[in-house]
Amino acid sequence: MSIFWKSLKTVLAALLIILGAHAPASAQTPTFSVEGVIIDAQQAVLPGATVTITNTATGLVRATTTDAGGRYVFTAMPTEGRHRLQVELAGFATAVREDIVFNAGQRAAINFSLRLSTVQETITVAGDTPIVQTTSSEVSGTIDRQAFETLPVKERNYFRR
Repeated sequence: MSIFWKSLKTVLAALLIILGAHAPASAQTPTFSVEGVIIDAQQAVLPGATVTITNTATGLVRATTTDAGGRYVFTAMPTEGRHRLQVELAGFATAVREDIVFNAGQRAAINFSLRLSTVQETITVAGDTPIVQTTSSEVSGTIDRQAFETLPVKERNYFRR
């Protein structure tokens, strides 16, 4: 009987190790998410607005429509490159924010206020202002390949070339 219990413990331990190896690393998220609310000049929410996010480096484009509360959400977006957000709704001027850079694991809140328009016009907000993360006190950043390769590692020998 004792051999049975020993082998059962071994099998259970191996099973736990296998399951633990396949668990996702939740601390390192190579993606970001963006959410926000679309309103008009009188602070009323705008349902049915089309929000498009474009990764200008890779050409990845995703679009969504705001819900009844004027809210939109994009999740699991890759962090590489700069991004462009565009909001369109019939009867309103198109709003665009360009050259936005996101960090891994970031959950950014970007709201838009649309103006009424009788003619076709586009409002482009240009600038490189950082997005302030108000929902979390987490500090994170994205590093490029060169910085990753030069990170100090305990086993790395700097005298060897």
